[in-house]
Formats: sequence, C-alpha cells, structure tokens
Amino acid sequence: MNNASVHRASDFTSLHSRTRAVSLFLTVIIIIDVVAVVFDYLQIQLLNHVQAGEFITEAEAMANDSRQAMIGIIYSIMFVVTAVTFCMWIHRAYKNLPSLGAEGLKYSPGWAVGGFFVPILSLFRPYQVTKEIWKASDPAVEVNDGLAWQNAEASPIIILWWVMFLVSSYAGYFLMRASLTAETVGELITVSKLTLATDIVDIPAAFLAIILVRTIGQRQGQKFKRSADASIWHK
Repeated sequence: MNNASVHRASDFTSLHSRTRAVSLFLTVIIIIDVVAVVFDYLQIQLLNHVQAGEFITEAEAMANDSRQAMIGIIYSIMFVVTAVTFCMWIHRAYKNLPSLGAEGLKYSPGWAVGGFFVPILSLFRPYQVTKEIWKASDPAVEVNDGLAWQNAEASPIIILWWVMFLVSSYAGYFLMRASLTAETVGELITVSKLTLATDIVDIPAAFLAIILVRTIGQRQGQKFKRSADASIWHK
C-alpha cells in the first residue's frame, strides 16, 4: 500500500454512528408528526363545533391549547437536534469522498453544509451536494479512477426527498405567516388544516431522509472496503 493510499484511508471515518443518530432522530420526528396529525384533527373538529355555534367547555378549549403547545415545543426541539445532527452527517459524508478515491469534487465539506443556509442557494445546492455524495460513494465505481464517479447513476430517492423537504419547509413558512394573522374561527380552521397538511407531508420527507442516509452510509462502507482491498492487492 503506497503512502497516498495510507493517508487517504486514515482520513476516512465511518458514517455508522452518525447515520444511527440521524435515523433515530428522524424516526422520533415521524412519531411526533403522527401524534401531531391526530391533535390537528381534534383541533379542526373542535373549531368546526365552534363555527357551528355549538357549545364547548373551557376545559375542552384548554386541553386543545395544551396539546398544541406541547407538541409544538417538542417538535421544535427535535427539529433543531435533527437538523444539527444531519448537517454533521453531511459534513462527514462529504469529507469522506476523497478517501474513497473521488477527485474533481465541486464543493468543500464546509460549503456542503453551508448551502443549506444561504438564501436562494438553499433551494438547490443541498440537492446537488447530496447527489454528489451519492455518486461518489458508489461502490461499483472503479476505485482507481478518481473521476469515474461523475458517470455514476444518481437515485430518484434524492430528488423525491428534496422535493418533499422543500414542500414541507415552505408549507411551514406559509403556515407561520398565516397563523400570525388568523383571528376568526374560519381563519383558525384554515390554519389548522394547513398545519395538518404540513405534518402529513413531513412524514414521507423524514422517511425518505432515513432511507437516504442509511443507503449512503452503506455505500460508503462498501466502497471503502473495496478501496482498501484494492490497495492491498496492488501493494
């Protein structure tokens, strides 16, 4: 094994622990979303009763408000935790690529994460970065050809995940704006229905993200093993 191969191998860090953490947090997000969907439905039913002029007790109203506040706080905390963990995963996954023999990469690990936070750029850069990670992690690509990954096939999972993520994110943005101005019962019902739709969309987005991180983690592990085996063979 030559010195370059040893150096590359030493820079590789398995995604196993990071993938497990991201998958766990996303699973929790899905569970929270499922509970939130139930709570949203109950709120819509309650508001429909109010709009119809039916009597609801103060206890019912307070119970609804408590449910929504609780699920909102829990989701917000888990969203931040998951987002930070996912960004750490992206950084490590991209940083691993040179160790897998990939050359001609377009971004740095820092910018691979930074693209999520730059206006306008955040609409497409994370997709491009994830697509590049997927292709450069392909275990079927020739490990001794640093540019061969560019001709690898990308998975439709990437675009599906990204579209669902954007829909969920922008639905949440419009939901926040609508909730700030909602005053009448009819407007509150509209906001509640939008909340319900947002929570529903969030579920497949999180599920696709789990598939994505697990698959890329497996691909990188397989490619690193193949790269190490190839280096030993040509020692």
